[in-house]
Amino acid sequence: MGVTRGPVNGPRAASGIIDGRDTVCPPSMRHFVQRYRFRSTWRIAAPVQDVYSALSVPVDYPRWWPQVREVRMVDPEHHWMVVRSFLPYDLTYMLTAEIADPANGILQGHVDGDIIGRVRWQIDPGSSGCEVRFEERVRVQVDLLNVLTPIARIWFDANHRLMMRDGLIGLRGYIGAGSLPADAHDSQRWMRRV
Repeated sequence: MGVTRGPVNGPRAASGIIDGRDTVCPPSMRHFVQRYRFRSTWRIAAPVQDVYSALSVPVDYPRWWPQVREVRMVDPEHHWMVVRSFLPYDLTYMLTAEIADPANGILQGHVDGDIIGRVRWQIDPGSSGCEVRFEERVRVQVDLLNVLTPIARIWFDANHRLMMRDGLIGLRGYIGAGSLPADAHDSQRWMRRV
């Protein structure tokens, strides 16, 4: 759908703009493309290392996060994912590892598929466990969702809030139930270290 393949250089290449051309969105849909920035904060009564370990293994997300329907590891730095909340549409994308910094509690990746952009987890010590901040900056590639956005943005926001609420509940249960694998503290499984 207009995605440039092969080596692309320059500061605008990551945004999908190359030589003034939008390489991500076809000309017929450019005026409909919507950008989203979602932020959520979770407070979890668990050690930072346990939370980091759980979040660094996307292939386990479906075990504790109901809206993450499927994750397939392509290789240690690439995961194909399917997510769906209450809106009747599956979003599929490839998550590509960018940053894994256990010392600073940072996980960051690039997503490319039905949504394109970046996701980031920041896990910090808190007063009774840890505080987890999630940020997602994406644009939607699905034509129908882009056309509906001006009238349905509130539904997309609610959809995201529900997904994050259920993710928090699931992660608390997953960590609290001792569901972490024995090697959960090996942070190299999802993303390369910095």
